[in-house]
Amino acid sequence: MTVSNKTKHKKKITFGIMQKILAIAFVPLLSLAVIIAAFSAKTIRTGMQDEAVARLRDITIGVEQLLLAADEGDFHLETNGMYRGQHNIADNLPAFEAFCAATNIEITVCWGDTRMVTTLKEESTGDSLAGSKVSEQVSQKVLKDGLEYVDKDIVINGEPFFCCYIPLKNNDGTIVGMIFAGEHGSGIEDYIDHELWQTTGINVAVILLSSAVILYFSWTLSKAVRKEEEIIEKLAEGSLNLEVDEKLLRRRDELGSIARALYNLIHSLSEIISHIQESADHLMHSGQSLDEMAERVNANAAEINKAVEDISAGAVTQAEEIETASGQIVDMGNVIENIVSDVDKLNVASGNMKQAGDTSAVIMQDLVSSTARANEAIRRIGSQIYATNESAQKIRAAVDIITSIASETSLLSLNASIEAARAGEFGKGFAVVASEIQKLAEESSTSAQTITDVINSLLADSEMTVKIMLEAEEIIKEQKEKLDATQSNFADVAAGISSSREDASMIEKRTRVCDSSRKTVVDVISNLSALSQENAASAQETTASMEELNATIQLLADAANSLRGISDQMEEEMGFFKL
Repeated sequence: MTVSNKTKHKKKITFGIMQKILAIAFVPLLSLAVIIAAFSAKTIRTGMQDEAVARLRDITIGVEQLLLAADEGDFHLETNGMYRGQHNIADNLPAFEAFCAATNIEITVCWGDTRMVTTLKEESTGDSLAGSKVSEQVSQKVLKDGLEYVDKDIVINGEPFFCCYIPLKNNDGTIVGMIFAGEHGSGIEDYIDHELWQTTGINVAVILLSSAVILYFSWTLSKAVRKEEEIIEKLAEGSLNLEVDEKLLRRRDELGSIARALYNLIHSLSEIISHIQESADHLMHSGQSLDEMAERVNANAAEINKAVEDISAGAVTQAEEIETASGQIVDMGNVIENIVSDVDKLNVASGNMKQAGDTSAVIMQDLVSSTARANEAIRRIGSQIYATNESAQKIRAAVDIITSIASETSLLSLNASIEAARAGEFGKGFAVVASEIQKLAEESSTSAQTITDVINSLLADSEMTVKIMLEAEEIIKEQKEKLDATQSNFADVAAGISSSREDASMIEKRTRVCDSSRKTVVDVISNLSALSQENAASAQETTASMEELNATIQLLADAANSLRGISDQMEEEMGFFKL
């Protein structure tokens, strides 16, 4: 189906749904509107006619009560008119005419079948119809039968009337005349037609409003159906990259349920197709891997087959080579005996080396001990020198104090001399004392300077001694490190000698084992010669089995190719769906 055909098909379906919706809605609506209009017209017409007749009946009864109330006597006819007792009924004509002008209802009072007082007039001349006769049908029913007469289409003076006749009775119940109330039929019909037109207009308005509502809902439904139809068509084309309109999903009717079902279907199909596509990819990769594996296995089988053929060919020559090897092993046994003799000599030499190494280790241990004692003595000398250096520093501090005291004493002596000079004769003895104090301060300062020089020399010698001691400590430290390294090397040499003795002993044991095994190997080689012949036969059987294996592998390769073809076909079919 082409795109244009699909579009025409879609429009046809959409219009068909709209037509069906409109038909389902409009046919009952129009039928109901016609039925209601007809029933309403009939009901309104009948009701209004009945209402008009009832109103006329009420008017005739009102006229009757009016006449009865005018006088208590009987109705009788005079030459100048009709009377009720002493009351001339013609006197009520103005009131009747006024009522007629106001209500368009004609009133007539008859004596017998003759109209005596009436508001009816000749249409052409305008003359009163007083004195005219009523129809025989009316007279028969009212005057003779004593019943009221009602007619909705009586013709009076050439015009249709709605009318009501009732008998007019005296006090004793005798019927002497009739009372008539009538309304022009054209007025009532016009009123009825007016009411019918109003009703029809209301019906038409209701139909138009209902039609608009029906058109709106039918258009909405058809639009929703069209959207869902487009989604289904795209699903049929394999497209899963679809979005369902939110308005459709929010609908609470069947179309909303369909939209939600489509939404769930799209997502479920998307997940299923995604999983199928992933499975198809895995299947394709597995097919490719299986195909490659089959090819590799086939190649390996070919290589194995070739190797088996080589083994079969080599098994024939293996016996000859084993015989040759047997002769060489005999020669090897002679060599092993010589090795055993040399190993004995090596054991003796390693014993002597071990003894010398033990003696050297003792000497090295004594040397390490002496070096440690010398290092300890130098350390104690260094401690003593540091203590002496600290004492010299303290003496220097004391000398500094003495020097400071001498300076202060000299200053005090100078001040005392000045004061003694000021005192004159009284200060001479004090001046002598000040002079002696001055001498004593100078001598103290000189002695302190001498002590300072000695201490500085002592400190310089002490620092030189400390420096020499540090150098000696560094030399002894290096000597100790070298001694430690030498001792470690002697330990390694001793360990090497011990290891050499052990290795020599082990070599001796193993060479003896090799000599013992030589004879066994000769027997084994003889057995191998027989086994090589059996291997040749087994190799031929293995060759036949490998050919059968190659056939099986070929079947596996064919199955892998078939599986790969199926995966390619599945992937091509899955390409129909567009995620």
